[in-house]
Amino acid sequence: MEKLKYRPEIDGLRAISVVGVILFHAGLGFPGGFVGVDVFFVISGFLITSIIYYELEKDEFLISKFWVRRIRRILPAAFATTIAVLAFAFFWVDSNTLVDIGWASASQSVMLANVYFWKDAGYFSAAAETKPLLHMWSLAVEEQFYLFFPMLFSLVFRLSKTYVPLIFIGLFFLSLTLNLVAIGLYPSATFFLLPTRAWELFAGAIVAIFFHRFSWSVVVSEFLAIAGLAMILVAMLCYDKSTPFPGFAALLPVTGTAVFISSTAISSQSLGARLLKTPFLVYLGKISYSWYLVHWPILVFANLAVFDYRERVGLRILLVVGSLFLAHLSWKLVESPFRRKGFLVEKRKAYPFGIALSMTMLIASVFMICTNGLASRFTEHEIALTADIHWNGTKYADRKRIPNGIRIGSSEASDDLFQNVDFVLWGDSHGMVCAKLLDEMAKTRKLKGVAFLEPGMAPITNLWKPAKGPDRRSLATDRNNHILETILRSKIKNLILVGRWSAMCNGRSAVEMQDQPERPANFPMVANQDFDGLTNGQSSMAFKASLTDMIQRLGQNGVKVWILKQVPEVPNANVARQFYLANKFPWWNVFPDCSGTYQQHLKRQNSSNTIINGLRSDLTKVLDPSSQFFDSQGGSTFEVFEDRAFYRDDDHLTQHGAEVFLTPIFAKVFDEFELVHD
Repeated sequence: MEKLKYRPEIDGLRAISVVGVILFHAGLGFPGGFVGVDVFFVISGFLITSIIYYELEKDEFLISKFWVRRIRRILPAAFATTIAVLAFAFFWVDSNTLVDIGWASASQSVMLANVYFWKDAGYFSAAAETKPLLHMWSLAVEEQFYLFFPMLFSLVFRLSKTYVPLIFIGLFFLSLTLNLVAIGLYPSATFFLLPTRAWELFAGAIVAIFFHRFSWSVVVSEFLAIAGLAMILVAMLCYDKSTPFPGFAALLPVTGTAVFISSTAISSQSLGARLLKTPFLVYLGKISYSWYLVHWPILVFANLAVFDYRERVGLRILLVVGSLFLAHLSWKLVESPFRRKGFLVEKRKAYPFGIALSMTMLIASVFMICTNGLASRFTEHEIALTADIHWNGTKYADRKRIPNGIRIGSSEASDDLFQNVDFVLWGDSHGMVCAKLLDEMAKTRKLKGVAFLEPGMAPITNLWKPAKGPDRRSLATDRNNHILETILRSKIKNLILVGRWSAMCNGRSAVEMQDQPERPANFPMVANQDFDGLTNGQSSMAFKASLTDMIQRLGQNGVKVWILKQVPEVPNANVARQFYLANKFPWWNVFPDCSGTYQQHLKRQNSSNTIINGLRSDLTKVLDPSSQFFDSQGGSTFEVFEDRAFYRDDDHLTQHGAEVFLTPIFAKVFDEFELVHD
């Protein structure tokens, strides 16, 4: 193999990729621009394979030398960006967000950012727009690939050069198959983790091995170059957040990139190559790494300060231009000096340098985590406001989805969690909101409770949410049947059910559809059998049938059930955050009027309320929280804040909101518990 020469059209391809990613992130077009990352993966696989293959053939390859090049190429700019993010976040964000950034930074310092974000949140979720280091996941994927790939390549090459293409093709198809199988079952893991992404890098590696063996005509090369670019652009323009990805959809941009690189290698003067060799595109390609690194934190920090950031097109354009300027500085002052010939080329210097940068990131990150985001910087009121944004009761949820229950109320130690239990709290994320309140109230009354809480899962037997994935059916039905049997077997006499009932019957609200348009309207709707397209009527019937059956069985076994109707929803998906920003950055933000009316509340809750009101059991009591929100005349609006926000989003109360609105309701329930307990 000949030594790889500089190919400016590849820098041009990098430019197309990074522009797609940045415009997608900024909401300025290219709804499928996220495929630019996949293009980067193919390019990386091609370049490092070309370099390693040439050195192996010349018997000049050393893994230590390869890693030295990677340290010089990757670490300085990544380190500068991460440290800048930590420093800026200290002045810009609340302590909870700073802790989250610290965890992300710590993960990046040990090349595991993709694993952290896989566990933490989805790439396309609303929460993603509050994580300034989220884009580091792709860097971690490449770093992990760089760890094992050179060793594998060198080993196979030295054993038998003939088997190199076969091994690479085999690994390509193994990873691709895993990706196609896992995308429907584990979409987040498939997106973030190396085993389901490695095929994209191997696609570039295969091109590096095979392209020089072909001798296409100029006409064919012209056609393939344009076709390759077209595939990439079609994906950028036609895909969006709702596209299952990577999956089959990733084949289009990956194939397009592989086709373009191989065709232009044969005819560098093809039209496609000439288009991408224009000076401005080549320049953007050269600074693409720095631009990729700096653009996302800038957009996120703006989003964390301006709550109508999405509506301010001019601001987003300005931020993109500003990120380009910072990228130029990073390329000029950080990237380029470390890539100079003769600088840090010896491993005895490069390795300590790389370790020092990584340890500095890790130590700074751990400091942020251990000091709780330096919470001492804030007043008690500021801390309370940020708690309203972040607190969601997850400490009371069984995140492993094993329904063993969480102790609430009395803190008495007991080998048997269900011995002498006064009540069970069973619910979804709305139950999690109530958990701390019930925990504290039960402790003051010396009552013992157990909580079964799982976000997004209806606390009703034989119901599941089909739109959440094919694994949801067995997960939900097995879990809920287990919980019901545990309640009956343990002779528990009091059960509190809390859930987002309206969404189970009618789907997502209008404000949710606007806030997260990538999710279908029926995302939270329930079913008790297979339906061809789930409708509101089918979900309501399933809800009624399953709830009625469960209530009857509980009543037959002497279990008294309190069902809390859903709290009113409000037309704002980020109440607590916007209230916080209106206080922290008042010159940019004015808190909007987002209160709701009694009529709106009744209309939204009509289906679920009708079903709940129609339950027939002497041991079932319905708790209606609307009296705490609206006056006796009805039709009035209610306030969503005083000195603190009452709502976290459009349907979840904050911890403070739960205390204000639900304490009177649960106090009466607990009074009855005490009578039973005595």
